[in-house]
Amino acid sequence: MTQYYPGIWYYEPSTAAAGFFAAVFIILSALHAYQAIRTSTWRWIPFVLGSFLEAAGYIARAVGAAQGPAYTLVPYLVNTIVVLVAPALMSASMYAEFSQIVRLTEGQNYTIIGLDWITALFVLGDLICLFAQAAGMSTLVIIQLVPMLTLTGAALLSNQTDHSVTLGNHIIILGLAFQVVFLLFFIVTGVTFEGRMNVRPTTRVYNSKKLPWKRHTFNLYVCSGIIILRCVYRIAQYAQGTDYYGYLVHTEWCMYVFDASFIIAVLVSFAVVHPSEVEALGRGHGVFIKQGYKVRHVNPAEDELPTVQMRVLVDGEALPTELRRVSRAQAKQADFTETEMEVIVLPNV
Repeated sequence: MTQYYPGIWYYEPSTAAAGFFAAVFIILSALHAYQAIRTSTWRWIPFVLGSFLEAAGYIARAVGAAQGPAYTLVPYLVNTIVVLVAPALMSASMYAEFSQIVRLTEGQNYTIIGLDWITALFVLGDLICLFAQAAGMSTLVIIQLVPMLTLTGAALLSNQTDHSVTLGNHIIILGLAFQVVFLLFFIVTGVTFEGRMNVRPTTRVYNSKKLPWKRHTFNLYVCSGIIILRCVYRIAQYAQGTDYYGYLVHTEWCMYVFDASFIIAVLVSFAVVHPSEVEALGRGHGVFIKQGYKVRHVNPAEDELPTVQMRVLVDGEALPTELRRVSRAQAKQADFTETEMEVIVLPNV
């Protein structure tokens, strides 16, 4: 027999709002999956998984809302847990992209911590945050729902519920606080790296004026800041308590504005400034042709492409020559000033 929980949501959730946000997350998740697969940006898989978790959470919310007032347990659990922890997976891919930017610019000496430790440290911190939030939420779910299951459970836990709920809230807040600290440290690391690079650019950055590293680092700052604001909202929510006295728990619009909308903004931002560009440019030799969000790698061994020789002039002296293969159309469209480069299209070799 199906067990019903009339007060599990603390309010009557809107089916229309949940359905709308579920549709938006499904579309954006599918777009990110397509972008990652089409461009072979495998470092972005955790981000894609996090976006699909968001979609699953709001699908579950829509299903649960449609059940009212005879709400069941599974939709509530799925929505509550996966929506809370999904941004931690997204952050892991953001840390990996920053490491790739450092490699692309050859700026290993400009980071606060060693390049080998950047991804490992931030991802480790991300895992700590994820497990802390999941553990705290599991504590809340068990303590709050067991008394609903049976009268015996209610009697056994009556003296422990308040303490355990408070403990669960504190664990979640701790996990969210750790996430904020790591994201802030991530921003500081990125700003320090960019500042040092601007003062004394590496040879790769100096010779490649159009290297898009600044656009991608700025996007990382913006999206990290958005996730921090979302975490602050969640901290305030659980600090108020998850009982019947917490305003943020009892107000549905707050979740859509300060959580769902913020994460949608992050998904849209990375769909526009997609990390596939950094990933492709950092893979090695050859040329990378950008087509919208997609960056296509052209193998230097392809015979149908001409060779483009670029000689960089600095104060009248030529730096070491760089050879690439590009399409003839791209060679004609190359936007190099005479004081910076000489572009010579040679026959196929």
